[in-house]
Amino acid sequence: AEHEGRLRSRLSRGQMSRQILDDPPPRKGRGCLVMVGVSHHASSVEVRETLAISADTWLDLGPPGVSAVLLSTCNRVEVYAWGTGRGLRCADQLRRGVARAAKLPLASIEGHLVTLTGSDAILHLIRVAAGLDSLVVGDGQIRAQVRSAFLDAMAAAPLPPQLIGVFERALRAARTLQLATPSGHQPSIASAGVDVALSAPELRDRPLHTLRIVVLGAGAIAKAALSHLIGLGAQVTLLNRTLTQAQRLANFYGGAVTSAALVELPERLQQADLVVCGTASRSPVLDRTVLQVALGARAARPVVVLDLAVPRDVEPSVRDLRGVRLIDLDDLARLCPIDAAERALGLTRVEEQAVHTASEIDAWLRLRAAAPAIVEFRSRGQQMRCDELRRVAPRLKDLSPAQMGAVEELTERIVNKLLHAPTVALRERASAHTAGRAIA
Repeated sequence: AEHEGRLRSRLSRGQMSRQILDDPPPRKGRGCLVMVGVSHHASSVEVRETLAISADTWLDLGPPGVSAVLLSTCNRVEVYAWGTGRGLRCADQLRRGVARAAKLPLASIEGHLVTLTGSDAILHLIRVAAGLDSLVVGDGQIRAQVRSAFLDAMAAAPLPPQLIGVFERALRAARTLQLATPSGHQPSIASAGVDVALSAPELRDRPLHTLRIVVLGAGAIAKAALSHLIGLGAQVTLLNRTLTQAQRLANFYGGAVTSAALVELPERLQQADLVVCGTASRSPVLDRTVLQVALGARAARPVVVLDLAVPRDVEPSVRDLRGVRLIDLDDLARLCPIDAAERALGLTRVEEQAVHTASEIDAWLRLRAAAPAIVEFRSRGQQMRCDELRRVAPRLKDLSPAQMGAVEELTERIVNKLLHAPTVALRERASAHTAGRAIA
């Protein structure tokens, strides 16, 4: 009994414990990351604005029982969740949830939705967070937007540990990748849009300090545009529905920015040379009628309107008005200047790093899922050692405590050496990379 007690004590100290992994083992079944959404790559701004879903709407109308991260920006609406098995059922739930939250029949949007699973979804998340998938490569805002979406989802409902682990690792990798992106000099899509607008024929030959510039909104997009304009040396009037917010921003930038309420827009349009729109309004704030009235008081002076919002701030029919140049996100996809040589030289290595990171995260998930099997395998080996020592305990009763300790140590070392190669093989097999799939 004394020998058996010592054996059990040694086994209980964690020789075959769950210390194989830092994280606790997951539920049975590996599962995979699932992403459903639309982006500027394959969908127009008209499509994206119909699918612009708020976090509150998703919480109310998203699929019940599915904890997900909603990423909604001017260029994409994507939902990330953890699905069991191959993730097909989860993907279907997310597609139906997006349609329900957008209040549209699934059939009307299904052709626009892209679904990714497994390592494809992991790589996509990394590329999005690092700005590699942005309209302007190296977009400085997107990583903060991904982090904010992730934190909001965690605050709203418990997330599966696998989903948390993937997002945490993707965000850490994105920071490194973003710093290494050679073409990531533009802080955001807003700054690139401002550059395109200022290079329009109506404005490019005029000194910047002579331009009357109006910015609508006080959110992230409007702030980015405002900051870029101030950095270029422009004088700007900031209009916002909540005047106190506009005043705070104006105070921050000092004399370069003046503020006013959004209700003054019709009057300001009579003088503006450039109007930058970046509000969070769910409906247009600048319609054809208001602009048409303003044009009548402008003595045929043209105006450039830059619409960075999703949903759009400007009625599309404004484009037909004489003397108005409207630039929206679809136009930026064609007009944003991109140095192809710089892309080829600098981005290849960053893209390779993104792929490598996705493989590492996928390997971590596989190893995490294999942990219970590895623990069970090593437990059985140690249990067999314990059983055999207990079986021969009567024949070892004359051994001194020191001699018995030597026998225990010897058998333990033999079992550990025998289990080492199979354990490594199990880990390597678990870590083997298998590509995810894009589901039509």
